[in-house]
Amino acid sequence: MNAGIFPEKESLLAHLDSLPPVCPLRIFLGLKCAFCGMTHAFVHLLYLDFHEAYKANALSIPLATGLVLAPLFMLIRYPWRPKLSSRGVVLSILVLGVYAVFRNL
Repeated sequence: MNAGIFPEKESLLAHLDSLPPVCPLRIFLGLKCAFCGMTHAFVHLLYLDFHEAYKANALSIPLATGLVLAPLFMLIRYPWRPKLSSRGVVLSILVLGVYAVFRNL
């Protein structure tokens, strides 16, 4: 029995597995997009199971790190503030697209 504030990891993952997929790429083509498996990965990260999080989606650990560090940089008013240019957006989309292709090979 889990005495913490979170439900047991196995029961939470079993519940997630019982839900239908919501990714259109997965539904119609059977392929995994760059974000497929991210919910499972974040559940594993919630329980500090980094290996299983990486297996669920390799982008989960860098994404979680960014989600934690970005507000901290804003909070301390770090002098270097990255600005997202249109070139950065295009590059990000290309990187996610390449990752989505390679994870389905």
